[in-house]
Amino acid sequence: MKRWWPVLLLVLVLVQPAMAQKYGGDITLSLQPGVGVAVGSFSNDYDVAAEYAGQVDFAVSDGTAVGLRTSYRLFNTTETSKKPFAKIAQFGVHAKKFFTPDSRAGMYGVLGGSLYWMKPVGVGRSEPDFGGYAGLGIHYQSSDRLAFVVESIYNNFLTEPTSTGFFSISLGLTIGLSEE
Repeated sequence: MKRWWPVLLLVLVLVQPAMAQKYGGDITLSLQPGVGVAVGSFSNDYDVAAEYAGQVDFAVSDGTAVGLRTSYRLFNTTETSKKPFAKIAQFGVHAKKFFTPDSRAGMYGVLGGSLYWMKPVGVGRSEPDFGGYAGLGIHYQSSDRLAFVVESIYNNFLTEPTSTGFFSISLGLTIGLSEE
């Protein structure tokens, strides 16, 4: 992996709150448990995962937000003779575009880049791999500070000798942290 990717992610992490403050945007926190489904060559060894994800988003304009995403997944193996799972941790940055920003309910798109750490059980330390994710979500805002979300994201990261891909589907709760 190139050594400049962690530096770029750190810079983006530090810039995001400043952007939100400059543009007077809201800050939201999302907790999103869900499931992951392996695709491509990754599905030869693993099938489904339990997923635990969290996001912080900073509104930078009407209908646009930038944010941070972290998640942890435990994938089951497809063979019963192998160890039961592989662990994948993720830390990344993203942009969201809400297609109906003034509505209480609507859709949004998300596009981001991440560092992924994949560690099959019984294997030593893992090195981070760079990858990206893209997806769609649906949100319903039940009050000024509370919204429910359903999100589907495709993740793909560069591992040797091929890339690793999986879909994530999560249900979540988003809490507004900004003062009115």
